[in-house]
Amino acid sequence: QAVEVRVYAVLPPEYQAWMHEQHWPLPPRITSTDVQRSERSPVFSDAIRVRYPGAGAHFQLDPVLRPEYQRIRLDAVTSAKLDRLTWWVDGKPLAGGREPVYWSLAEGVHSIEARAVDEAGRTLRSRPSVIRVSAYRR
Repeated sequence: QAVEVRVYAVLPPEYQAWMHEQHWPLPPRITSTDVQRSERSPVFSDAIRVRYPGAGAHFQLDPVLRPEYQRIRLDAVTSAKLDRLTWWVDGKPLAGGREPVYWSLAEGVHSIEARAVDEAGRTLRSRPSVIRVSAYRR
């Protein structure tokens, strides 16, 4: 829902003035800064995978249990030699390290992913595990 799809006609450079006159949208330019930024961006990899919670999991908040007791332990599976494991929830870093990491349940739809660094220094990221947490309803 946060992605906008646009279709552009990509013509040789000599047609850009004509495209502008005709009010045709020009595709966005890619700058060297954009390329450098994308090279540092985490790369999706099957070398790291969220084991728990699984994609599509649904949790329900308990109206009686105190919030500090309504949390889940995040678990990842990694292959190869990966270092500096970190957890990201909804695009924000949560915690890192090899120690168990717990996340307090919050109502809504959430995206959970694990990230780690490989031997080449690249940051790898798991496919996101999208879960849902809802309030208790009778």
